[in-house]
Amino acid sequence: MHWEDGGLHPVEFAVLRKRNNKSSYEPHWSKRMVPLPYARLVFQFQCEVAHGLRDRGHEAVRRSGYAQCMLEAFGEELKSFKGPPKDFRSGAFTPVLQRQARGMPDNSAAPLKAVMAAGPDEDVSISNATFFYLGFDPLDPRFIPSYTGDKG
Repeated sequence: MHWEDGGLHPVEFAVLRKRNNKSSYEPHWSKRMVPLPYARLVFQFQCEVAHGLRDRGHEAVRRSGYAQCMLEAFGEELKSFKGPPKDFRSGAFTPVLQRQARGMPDNSAAPLKAVMAAGPDEDVSISNATFFYLGFDPLDPRFIPSYTGDKG
């Protein structure tokens, strides 16, 4: 994965609109440009939704539901954002990127708590959580090796 500072990628999302004189809705598709790491998460979550439709095991269905909720939240953010695409920051996707940049899974809270807590028997403080989530911008191209596993 490679991107330049300010690099963008198109994503499509649907907004449901009520049909004229009907009680049903129809999707209206829109396209927006987003920073590439967000487009990568869109693809990841779309794959998880599709996997949950094929594999009806508990974990696949749970992850599929989570991914669908994340995609819906992201779509709502895109729908309401009015600024230049390079300035878009997602409240739904950014925390996932911050965990991924640190090599942490987004499907369990235990590793997250272990990293943020001051000690093994300590609770997570507001300042630790704030530093963890606001300490850096995960869209900075310097974090590419964190997402790709390339340590070179």
